[in-house]
Amino acid sequence: MKFKTLLAAMTVMLASTVFFCSCGSDDESIEGSWKVASLSEELIINGKTVASESDSFVDEEEWLIFKGGTITAVSRETDDGETYVSYNSFTYTVDGDKLVWVDEGHKETYKYKISGSKLTLTMEEEVEELSDEAISYYAEEYKIKEVKSVKYAIKAILNKVKDSEVPAATEASSLPK
Repeated sequence: MKFKTLLAAMTVMLASTVFFCSCGSDDESIEGSWKVASLSEELIINGKTVASESDSFVDEEEWLIFKGGTITAVSRETDDGETYVSYNSFTYTVDGDKLVWVDEGHKETYKYKISGSKLTLTMEEEVEELSDEAISYYAEEYKIKEVKSVKYAIKAILNKVKDSEVPAATEASSLPK
């Protein structure tokens, strides 16, 4: 599997989980509406970053809305003059500086930090079971003699926005093209 394919799959998974929101208040609560400003991902083999990718969301917009234990991920994308808005919801809990969300039984944990109107989410996940095929792929693709560990690291930066800045489901057909 190519690294870009892995990143694309992780980006989709992250997009459906990372587009957060925050209320319009100045408190340090994760509750509210957040707009994704940037997303970066790294592939780390044997402790060294071998590939990375960043996205500044030029062609699409992503939001995460946190409210009462539910995250609603909102995505707006324009393709060939048509604007599409999609929504996905899942649950979350906060424990200290950890944000845990669950989507169809899949659980992910992110460390989060709020500074003013900026929310930063980070996650580093080790691939625990590497098949012989995966080890061969990584060794060949990145010219590594022995693959001992593989990790993925994700960092997302989101900016606090007013709830009214997030497209509502009824606005989908009237969004600007």
